[in-house]
Amino acid sequence: MELNEAIQANQTLLEETAKKNALVRRWSPILGKFDELKGASREKLGLMAALLENQKKAGAASSSILTEDATTTSNIADFTRFALPLIRKSYPRLILTTLLAFSQ
Repeated sequence: MELNEAIQANQTLLEETAKKNALVRRWSPILGKFDELKGASREKLGLMAALLENQKKAGAASSSILTEDATTTSNIADFTRFALPLIRKSYPRLILTTLLAFSQ
Protein backbone atom coordinates (compact mmCIF):
# COMPACT_ATOMS: atom_id res chain seq x y z
CA MET A 1 0.00 0.00 0.00
CA GLU A 2 2.81 2.41 0.85
CA LEU A 3 4.42 1.77 -2.52
CA ASN A 4 1.20 2.70 -4.35
CA GLU A 5 0.90 5.90 -2.34
CA ALA A 6 4.50 6.81 -3.11
CA ILE A 7 3.99 6.14 -6.81
CA GLN A 8 0.82 8.23 -6.86
CA ALA A 9 2.55 11.09 -5.01
CA ASN A 10 5.41 10.95 -7.51
CA GLN A 11 2.97 11.01 -10.45
CA THR A 12 1.18 14.00 -8.94
CA LEU A 13 4.48 15.81 -8.53
CA LEU A 14 5.45 15.04 -12.13
CA GLU A 15 2.10 16.30 -13.41
CA GLU A 16 2.42 19.54 -11.42
CA THR A 17 5.96 20.05 -12.69
CA ALA A 18 4.86 19.44 -16.28
CA LYS A 19 2.01 21.91 -15.87
CA LYS A 20 4.38 24.50 -14.38
CA ASN A 21 6.87 24.00 -17.21
CA ALA A 22 4.12 24.41 -19.81
CA LEU A 23 3.02 27.67 -18.19
CA VAL A 24 6.60 28.96 -18.09
CA ARG A 25 7.02 28.13 -21.79
CA ARG A 26 3.73 29.86 -22.59
CA TRP A 27 4.56 33.04 -20.68
CA SER A 28 8.32 33.08 -21.39
CA PRO A 29 8.10 36.00 -23.88
CA ILE A 30 6.61 38.17 -21.13
CA LEU A 31 8.71 36.76 -18.29
CA GLY A 32 11.87 37.40 -20.31
CA LYS A 33 11.20 41.14 -20.42
CA PHE A 34 11.72 41.64 -16.68
CA ASP A 35 15.31 42.10 -15.57
CA GLU A 36 14.41 40.95 -12.05
CA LEU A 37 13.50 37.51 -13.39
CA LYS A 38 16.63 36.94 -15.51
CA GLY A 39 18.40 34.79 -12.92
CA ALA A 40 15.31 33.55 -11.13
CA SER A 41 14.84 29.92 -10.24
CA ARG A 42 12.47 27.69 -12.16
CA GLU A 43 10.13 27.69 -9.15
CA LYS A 44 9.80 31.49 -9.12
CA LEU A 45 9.24 31.54 -12.86
CA GLY A 46 6.52 28.92 -12.39
CA LEU A 47 4.83 31.03 -9.73
CA MET A 48 4.92 34.13 -11.93
CA ALA A 49 3.57 32.16 -14.89
CA ALA A 50 0.74 30.79 -12.74
CA LEU A 51 -0.04 34.32 -11.58
CA LEU A 52 -0.19 35.57 -15.16
CA GLU A 53 -2.39 32.65 -16.16
CA ASN A 54 -4.80 33.31 -13.28
CA GLN A 55 -5.00 36.99 -14.22
CA LYS A 56 -5.77 36.04 -17.81
CA LYS A 57 -8.53 33.66 -16.69
CA ALA A 58 -10.01 36.26 -14.34
CA GLY A 59 -9.99 38.86 -17.10
CA ALA A 60 -11.69 36.49 -19.52
CA ALA A 61 -14.32 35.56 -16.94
CA SER A 62 -15.29 39.12 -16.22
CA SER A 63 -15.10 40.12 -19.90
CA SER A 64 -14.82 43.76 -18.96
CA ILE A 65 -11.93 46.10 -18.62
CA LEU A 66 -11.47 47.65 -15.22
CA THR A 67 -11.48 51.37 -15.68
CA GLU A 68 -11.65 54.28 -13.32
CA ASP A 69 -15.29 54.85 -14.24
CA ALA A 70 -16.23 51.35 -13.09
CA THR A 71 -14.89 51.92 -9.60
CA THR A 72 -16.49 55.24 -8.77
CA THR A 73 -19.77 55.65 -6.93
CA SER A 74 -22.38 58.23 -7.74
CA ASN A 75 -24.63 58.84 -4.72
CA ILE A 76 -22.16 59.14 -1.88
CA ALA A 77 -24.08 62.03 -0.33
CA ASP A 78 -26.80 59.62 0.84
CA PHE A 79 -24.28 57.79 3.00
CA THR A 80 -23.12 61.07 4.53
CA ARG A 81 -26.66 62.24 5.13
CA PHE A 82 -27.67 59.13 7.07
CA ALA A 83 -24.46 57.81 8.59
CA LEU A 84 -22.92 60.90 10.12
CA PRO A 85 -25.95 61.92 12.22
CA LEU A 86 -26.25 58.31 13.37
CA ILE A 87 -22.61 58.28 14.43
CA ARG A 88 -23.00 61.63 16.18
CA LYS A 89 -25.92 60.27 18.22
CA SER A 90 -24.54 56.84 19.05
CA TYR A 91 -20.84 57.50 19.64
CA PRO A 92 -21.26 59.45 22.92
CA ARG A 93 -23.41 56.63 24.28
CA LEU A 94 -20.74 54.09 23.36
CA ILE A 95 -18.10 56.14 25.14
CA LEU A 96 -20.35 56.56 28.16
CA THR A 97 -21.02 52.84 28.50
CA THR A 98 -17.31 52.09 28.11
CA LEU A 99 -16.38 54.59 30.83
CA LEU A 100 -19.08 53.29 33.17
CA ALA A 101 -17.92 49.72 32.62
CA PHE A 102 -14.37 50.64 33.68
CA SER A 103 -15.48 52.62 36.72
CA GLN A 104 -17.41 49.75 38.30
